[in-house]
Amino acid sequence: MKDINKLTSQRVDELYTTCLSQSEENTAVTIKGIILSATFSVANLNAVKEDIVELIMQLPEGAFKGSKDNGLSFLTLCHDKDEEQWTSFHACVERLMMLAMCIQRCVFLMPRNMWKVLPGGLPYLLFNTEDFTSNEMCACSDLENELSK
Repeated sequence: MKDINKLTSQRVDELYTTCLSQSEENTAVTIKGIILSATFSVANLNAVKEDIVELIMQLPEGAFKGSKDNGLSFLTLCHDKDEEQWTSFHACVERLMMLAMCIQRCVFLMPRNMWKVLPGGLPYLLFNTEDFTSNEMCACSDLENELSK
């Protein structure tokens, strides 16, 4: 791993800013995070996709699909896999989560309307080192739609 791509608040902010859509692009994706909602340039996301993957691979092992935990609380993601705190800002964790969602490497494990029963009212997340399938990406969205009827 290049030192430039160490998981830090500064690096996440750089990638987030780089990927934000600067205009009414035809190829943009809008992601609704926990508090933030943002529109990202697909071209810019593709240009830094490997960098984003390198950053999420520095998260705790339990955050990943197939791990013994099979996902972690958003509250714990300010620590890296070495249990070192990489940021003091949950807003920065949210930006990393949104970038990972844009490239199909992160999903919410429960629908938004169920977060209130979780610690801090914040979601559990699951990351993957490979793209999630369309079915995996839609599963939580479908459950959320069913529960809101």
